[in-house]
Amino acid sequence: MLVITRTTDQDTILDFSGMTDEQLLSLRNEPVTVKIVDVRGPKVRLGFEAPRPLQIVRSELVAEAGGKSNA
Repeated sequence: MLVITRTTDQDTILDFSGMTDEQLLSLRNEPVTVKIVDVRGPKVRLGFEAPRPLQIVRSELVAEAGGKSNA
C-alpha cells in the first residue's frame, strides 16, 4: 500500500499514460482502492492499493517535472 499525506487543495494523480493496452485492460479485473488511513487536523493520509504499472503521483511532482509524470 502506498500512503500519501495530503492537505486542503492538494491533488493526487492516477497516471495511466505509461501503461500498455494490455495493462489497461487488466485493470478491469484488478480494483484500485483508496483508503483514508488517518486524519490529523488539516492533513489526511490516503492509502492506495493498485496494480504496479499504475503510477500514483503527488500533483506538485508532476508540476515540477513540467507536466509529465516521471514517478
